[in-house]
Amino acid sequence: MNPIALFDFDKTIINKDTGLSFILYALKKNLLRYFFALLITPISLLFFLSNKTRFIGNSIYLWVATAGLSISGVQELRTSFINHYVNSPEVMIYKDALIKIEEHFEQGHQVIIISGASTWMVEGIIKTIDVPKLQILGSDEQRFFGGMISRFHCFEQNKVKILDQLLNINNYSQIFGYSDSSADIPLLSICHNKYVVNPSQRSLIKFKKAFKTDVKVLNWV
Repeated sequence: MNPIALFDFDKTIINKDTGLSFILYALKKNLLRYFFALLITPISLLFFLSNKTRFIGNSIYLWVATAGLSISGVQELRTSFINHYVNSPEVMIYKDALIKIEEHFEQGHQVIIISGASTWMVEGIIKTIDVPKLQILGSDEQRFFGGMISRFHCFEQNKVKILDQLLNINNYSQIFGYSDSSADIPLLSICHNKYVVNPSQRSLIKFKKAFKTDVKVLNWV
C-alpha cells in the first residue's frame, strides 16, 4: 500500500496545547467555574502524575467547564472557542508542517493527524486551513451529569490502539511519524521514519534513549 504519514497536532502542527486552551477559555468565560476549578486543582493535579489516570484529570476540568450547558450550549461554546483560537495572535500553525503535509499528499501518501486533543477541536481548526482533506483521529467526549467528560483519551499507547482499529499497519512498507512529545514514543515505534518536531530537551533525551540515532530532529516555524 502507499506510504502513510502520521502527524501529532499540538505543538507539532500548531504551537499550542489545544485541549488546555479550550479548558482555560471556557473557565474564564464564567468566574464561578474558574474559581471552582482553582479550588479542586490540588486534587485534580494528582491524576496528572500518571499517564494512565491523566484522562480523569482532564475530565474533571472539562466537566467543570461545561456543567449545566445544553447540547446546543456546548456546541456554541465549541464554535466560539475555535473562532477565538484560530484568530488569536498567540496561536500559530507551523508553515513547515503544512509544507510537509502537502509534500506527502503530492507523493500520494495517506496522511492522518492523530491527536490527544478532542477530534472536534482538530477538525474545527483544520477546516480554517487551506490543506487537502485529512483523516483525523483524536480524543472523544461524552455527556455526564449535565457536562462533558473524556470518553477516550487519544494519548500515548492509545494512539496506536485507535490506529489499529482504522487500518492494518503491517500492510504499509513506509510509515512516517511526526511528533514533538515523548508521549508519542509508542506511536513513533511503529514508524519507519521518525521525526521529532521542536522537542524540549527533556523529550529529546527520551526520544534518543528510545530510538538512539534512528530519529531526526526538525525545527519548524
